[in-house]
This record gives sequence, C-alpha cells and structure tokens, in this order.
Amino acid sequence: MPSGRLALGLICLAAVALRLPMIWLRPPALLDDEVGYHKIAEGVAFRGEYAVHPGQPTCYRSPGLPLFLASMYRVVGRPSVAAAVAAQAMAAVALCLAVAALARRVGGERAALPAAALAAVHP
Repeated sequence: MPSGRLALGLICLAAVALRLPMIWLRPPALLDDEVGYHKIAEGVAFRGEYAVHPGQPTCYRSPGLPLFLASMYRVVGRPSVAAAVAAQAMAAVALCLAVAALARRVGGERAALPAAALAAVHP
C-alpha cells in the first residue's frame, strides 16, 4: 500500500521534527536524573564499569539508558549530550515503525497509522 507507506514516512518525519528542538534548545547543563545516567554511561564507555563514582559500582539505575548512552559516547569518542539526544530522536523513528508494525499485526492496517501517529507525538 504505497499511500500507507508514504503516510508512515511522513509520521516518522514528524516524530523527528518534533524532537529536533530538543537538540537545539535544551540547556547545556544536565538536569536531575540526567547527571546519574550520564556518569554511569561515561563509566561504562570509558572505564568499563557500571558506576557513578569510579571504583564504586552501583545498581541504583536500570541499565537500559546508561548502556544506550555509553554506546553513543563510544561512537562519538567522548561524552556528548547532543549526540545522545540526537540518537534518542532517531530511536523515536524506530519506535514509530515498531508500533505501526505491532498495531498492523494486532488490529490490521486501519490501526497502524493512528498508532504510529500517537507514538510520534508522545513526549
């Protein structure tokens, strides 16, 4: 269904467009929980340890986001909040596609686009 693919592509484009201001307009300093996630990701990426403070392993945070951030930091070669936010924006596109595929499988073609659109605008 070409029109369905075009609509899904436009929804994915909207998901990125809605998140781009986060890259440009976010404050330069890390806020609240971001500090802990950043420090753990930095430890994983560059010291090989899951720790907020060097030499003091932690289980305070779940591993998903720190491991995702650590992979971004390794790709860039240094801790980069902008790269992490950009990667999260791209993950939003993948989420839209996954939600559309799941909705199509569960509710048919009519459910796929509305589900993807809801995922696109979810903050």
